[in-house]
Amino acid sequence: MAARNPNHLEHLIKVLSKTDIRRQGHRRAYGPRCGAGGIGEHGLDPDQVFAQSETLLFSRVVAVAEKAGKHVKLLTVPGSDPATALVQTAAMLKSARIVTAPSRTVTAAQQGQIVGGAWEKLQAPRPSLSLEIVTNRGKPVDVL
Repeated sequence: MAARNPNHLEHLIKVLSKTDIRRQGHRRAYGPRCGAGGIGEHGLDPDQVFAQSETLLFSRVVAVAEKAGKHVKLLTVPGSDPATALVQTAAMLKSARIVTAPSRTVTAAQQGQIVGGAWEKLQAPRPSLSLEIVTNRGKPVDVL
């Protein structure tokens, strides 16, 4: 599950509502930036590792998960291209599905093409991967 906007977490709410923790354990929520390990691990100040926007995003993700009675693991993902970082991370974690919110700049179809293009750049053999974009009203759109 990818999250970038703390004000639009409808996709997280949908994923958490469908998650049976007895069967699947936990979900991971991914943020937009990279972290350099634990705070202080490399002599960095907290602001160098985690910007205020990530703090707000992760705080809201945790609050939504707690309200749903679910557990999430939070992770920041490095990269200058969000689609590539998202697809590479999903592949490394052996995820079969990416759930995200709609882009503010492109249509769902274009978002699917961008993520599909990033998937095509993965080294073969590429894993099966689906993309679900959950609208701000909580309605899912399967794109890939």
